[in-house]
Amino acid sequence: MMRQLTLLALALAAAPAFGQGFSPQRGGQQQGQGQLTIDTAPAQVLIDRTCTFSTECYEAESCTDTGFDITLQGDAGGMDMQSMVLRTRLISDAGTVEMLGVQDSGAMSLSGGTFEARHLLTVNAEGAARYSVHYIDGPMVVTYLGTCEGE
Repeated sequence: MMRQLTLLALALAAAPAFGQGFSPQRGGQQQGQGQLTIDTAPAQVLIDRTCTFSTECYEAESCTDTGFDITLQGDAGGMDMQSMVLRTRLISDAGTVEMLGVQDSGAMSLSGGTFEARHLLTVNAEGAARYSVHYIDGPMVVTYLGTCEGE
């Protein structure tokens, strides 16, 4: 189910880009016809969540206490409020990262970032959160454990 939602998320987020340049003369569809995006989905919601992480784990070292916060801001769309595709900005003291993902039954999974630093955030329906950043240089990973609140 999550794999299908991930594929749907990518399709919904990329649909406008793929739709540009198609023309009826080349066998494509006219722009604006038959495209489902986050912006045109029947169910839509704004995302505004704050996540607080109290534990930081660096590579294979012991985890330590931390006080790291992030904010998620963006929007979501889908055929209903149960399962939605998310397009968000993850904002922290370290910078802002564009993230795409899915939300199903209150749980969410988002990923984004650059080739050099990939970000992954998962939040269960009760708000327990795991955030990791995977760096090419090293390679290395930093993982945070905490909670998220909000819509």
